[in-house]
Amino acid sequence: MMPTDALRASRLSAIGKANETEIQNVLDNWRDARSLEPLVVRPVAGERNAFEVIAGVERWYAARRAHVREVPVILHEASDDEAIRLAMSMRLKRGPMSPLAEANTYLSLMSEAHMSTEQVARLVGKPPAHIATMVRVLNLPRSVRQMLERGEITALHARALLDAP
Repeated sequence: MMPTDALRASRLSAIGKANETEIQNVLDNWRDARSLEPLVVRPVAGERNAFEVIAGVERWYAARRAHVREVPVILHEASDDEAIRLAMSMRLKRGPMSPLAEANTYLSLMSEAHMSTEQVARLVGKPPAHIATMVRVLNLPRSVRQMLERGEITALHARALLDAP
């Protein structure tokens, strides 16, 4: 158990973004079950008794919102690359996300954690071609990405448009 005041959102931009819907879902689930899944944290370099939330930032925000003083944690010594890999793989395993969020997660793993398409594919259990194609979807015109985000077209439609002029 660790005091919520000793924790902070990760300084790694891809991990520290909290999703308001997920925070509310965590609050609702916590109120029903009265238990909180452990957060994965790592020590903040150069600071005593300060820890970064690698995975579970929405649970941490929810706990703070519910005025919970201590939360269960798993302490993990991790480099920046390891922290990104862990956070992103947990994000992908959490459940459904929009095709653009999925593509951005793959791109983050490739650019911020310096992983190859094949490494990302192994990490998330998908074919390398799927990873590469989803990342390419981010290069579609903004209007097409907006249609995808609004659900007007599917990821399959978007992928079919990749080779269109």
